[in-house]
Amino acid sequence: MTQPKPKQTETTPAAAPVPATTLPPPRLVPRPNADLLHGIQWSELQPAEENALREQLLARAVKSLTKMEATRLQNVAEFIDICEKDRGCDSPAEEFVRGLVRTHYWYGLTPDEAAEGLEEFRTSFDYMAESAKMFKERYPKAFEVAAA
Repeated sequence: MTQPKPKQTETTPAAAPVPATTLPPPRLVPRPNADLLHGIQWSELQPAEENALREQLLARAVKSLTKMEATRLQNVAEFIDICEKDRGCDSPAEEFVRGLVRTHYWYGLTPDEAAEGLEEFRTSFDYMAESAKMFKERYPKAFEVAAA
């Protein structure tokens, strides 16, 4: 009878130390053909994270703009104006347009989603018109000052 050979214990080599890096958290690292904003919650970002993301977005925008034909640049300028004038429910048209673009960008805009957005726009528009009328009736002097 042969004696069983004793088990040899293998030694696992020690893991190499991981060097410290100064890269931003993985969610802020640009990925090829992926959007930098996917999954980002702006309200949860630390100031440094927000600045890093802003710099990445700005670099991406500048790179695209330098290659863009003039008519497309005009479209971008128009959209920038819309974004700058968007004050949420106080600017229903701007909110509607940005909502359509955002929906298309993230999910792909369908006729049903566009129709739903249009209904919300109608409601917001009518509400804003009524609110402006009520405000003007209640505070007529505010319009005198604004016109001066």
